[in-house]
Amino acid sequence: MTNETCLQKVADACAVIEKQIDQTIELSRYVIGNTLTKYDLFLCPLLNRSIQLSQGFMALIKQRNLTCAGSMLRLQLDNCMRLYASTIVDDQNALIDCVISGGKIGDLTDKNGKKMRDSILKDGLAQYDSRFADVYDNTSGYIHYSEKSFYQSISASNGGDYDISIQISKEPSEKVNEALCECAEAFIYFTDFFLRMMEGAAKSKADLEKKFEEEEKDGD
Repeated sequence: MTNETCLQKVADACAVIEKQIDQTIELSRYVIGNTLTKYDLFLCPLLNRSIQLSQGFMALIKQRNLTCAGSMLRLQLDNCMRLYASTIVDDQNALIDCVISGGKIGDLTDKNGKKMRDSILKDGLAQYDSRFADVYDNTSGYIHYSEKSFYQSISASNGGDYDISIQISKEPSEKVNEALCECAEAFIYFTDFFLRMMEGAAKSKADLEKKFEEEEKDGD
């Protein structure tokens, strides 16, 4: 894929991501609703983090920086996992306190008594979308030094079977373009996945507020 074609696809992807950012801001109004709960203190930073990741991701794909864009995708998956953890945790208040105090979510247990390690959260979300586990595993290669970095820099040259080409440059090779566009598609897909999960939290909040309003009317 040529750089020109790649950058056009990037521009199209950024237009979609900008709409997702607007959707996230609008959704935050429903998450907060008319009352502020302790759970909102967990949800709102996730919404804000998603926006910041989206903004960072757009800047990176415009630079065709696959290493860092892949890392942003991995962090967006982490957003999904933290939100999922809040729905399966045994003690939701303990989870919120853990995050606020800088503790480790993995030390807490779910409703089945299992510690909420990333592997548990990943496999749980894979039950809702089979692609989640594969994308998580692949993008973890951008967080850690792995073959993802190796193949962006080193490749076979045209000189012979034992010749290699090594690239250390400010300008990414065209060979990253296809993977970069796939990364953009995945980021959009899993941002939508995150927003659908958050919509569920907003609906639960709306139902709770409606229940409170009905109880107040009955009390009158």
